[in-house]
Amino acid sequence: MTFLRRLRRTTQTRLANEHGSVAGSVAFTVFTAMMLIAVVASVVASLGTATTMNNSSAVNLGSAQLQDSYLNAVIRGTAAPTGRTCTGVICSEITGTSDSGGILSLSIEGQAGDKQATTRIRTLRQITPTMITGYDSLGNPVWASQSDTTPYRFTSLTSRGNSSCALDTDRAAWCWGANDQGQLGDGTTTNRPAPVKVQGTAKFTALASAAGNTFCGLADDGKAWCWGDNAAGQLGTGSAAVGTDSPVPVNPAGDHTFTALFTGPTTTCGTDADKKTWCWGANPGNGTPDAAPEPVAVAGAHDFTSMTLDASTACGLDSGGRIFCWTAADSGRTGVDPAPATGTPVEVAGGRTYTSVAAANEDRTGTPSLVCAIDSAAKAWCWGTNGSGQLGNGTTSESLVPAAVTGGHNFKALTVSPSAVCGVDTSSHVWCWGDNSSGQLGNGSTEAAKDPAAVDPGTTYTAITAATANGKTFCALITDGTAKCWGENSFRQAKEGSTAPVTSPTPMGAFKGLRSLSTGAAFSCVTDTRNEASCWGHNDAGQTGSGTATPVSEPLPAARKDYAPSKFTGFLKGGK
Repeated sequence: MTFLRRLRRTTQTRLANEHGSVAGSVAFTVFTAMMLIAVVASVVASLGTATTMNNSSAVNLGSAQLQDSYLNAVIRGTAAPTGRTCTGVICSEITGTSDSGGILSLSIEGQAGDKQATTRIRTLRQITPTMITGYDSLGNPVWASQSDTTPYRFTSLTSRGNSSCALDTDRAAWCWGANDQGQLGDGTTTNRPAPVKVQGTAKFTALASAAGNTFCGLADDGKAWCWGDNAAGQLGTGSAAVGTDSPVPVNPAGDHTFTALFTGPTTTCGTDADKKTWCWGANPGNGTPDAAPEPVAVAGAHDFTSMTLDASTACGLDSGGRIFCWTAADSGRTGVDPAPATGTPVEVAGGRTYTSVAAANEDRTGTPSLVCAIDSAAKAWCWGTNGSGQLGNGTTSESLVPAAVTGGHNFKALTVSPSAVCGVDTSSHVWCWGDNSSGQLGNGSTEAAKDPAAVDPGTTYTAITAATANGKTFCALITDGTAKCWGENSFRQAKEGSTAPVTSPTPMGAFKGLRSLSTGAAFSCVTDTRNEASCWGHNDAGQTGSGTATPVSEPLPAARKDYAPSKFTGFLKGGK
């Protein structure tokens, strides 16, 4: 404060001599306030956006020994601190986050109500971050809201389990949420409530995950990289049981390159440029039930264009529209009766051609499988377990071969959970069937349905997805660019402000322009046409990416990037 004390003494003496003690005191107050604001404006103009403040970096502005510490500081202006009123002049504040997570505030006020020009550091209860984006012709700062600064821009996003990973516009991967298996790829096993960059220099064209414990990325050179859990060898590194908290190349000693990747809870598969399919981890499809810690060729000459992998069954759709399935466990459902030898791909019964196939996106429990597919005539077929009517054929009897879903509906997309199925028909309406104990059929009741039941008949939808934990929450995108959810709601994943089951589709957030939707165990994330992400639901591990791990009651945008066009290297040390 040496600089400020000298300024105060010099100015106060001069003004008192010229105007008398009372007038001089008032003039001093105004003059000092103007000087302080000018000092801050000068510092900001020369140093740019603030990025560096914490408790240890309080220094005299006149000192040459300015300290660096890189924290998410932002600049706020033209507003008073919480609980104070500024009158007569503009109040300026510089705010930042301390090492302990508290918000610090440097407040420079021309009139604080105590007839003095003051400089104080406060802890704020509430803050609306803004920053200087430029200066007008008179040199005055132009303020912009946080939404006008630097959000993350994600072109794709995958949420599974309690974690999410996304690709930015530079094709770098960012992840957030649970990290107990190193599945965020940042070199740690620390949960991250805000996006962190995945280690390495690889540029990815796609990311994939099923259970959220393992993520894989397809690099632009065709190489596959995986990180996280490796209990069944699903990282493809040649060894099992040892996971990794940063990306490792699949089959590092080999020369495999891929055009597409597909993941299950403990299985990973890829197709190469020669239309050959390779799998590693559990149930690799090479004719044996044994896990493979590195890529092995799937038995048979199959050129799969898409695949679906659950805990016990793998199915692939080839370029001719045929579906082949295999299983490494008796609980698997391959679509043939009797079931073939484990680990051997077989074509599902019926001789039909299909356009898509989906299996229940379950975890590692090995619960009996459910598989559904859409044929070339847009009809839905399902096979496997049926205790809640999830085959949609009017019964609760299991079927080892494809059974026709009743109602004659033409579908363009299906989402399969272990006990319920929802589909979007060719008219963009939603139908659901199966278990309804948490209202997950969205038809206003909690009674199971053995046949398709209409959901929200007056609304048209573009896509639908189910929670990966138990499949009892569904969320869907609407053609107007908004989203609705229904079903299990223990963590407000289906409705804001309540934890009761939601039996009818309920709007989530004040969204518009949504283009993608991805669902984890009990949370969901969306991206909009600006490539900005927002999430809601369970947040004990930071799943929403909002910057905290505290409960959230409404959808929140992903925490924003550091404001770092230049360094802010210190701030005034003031009173308590």
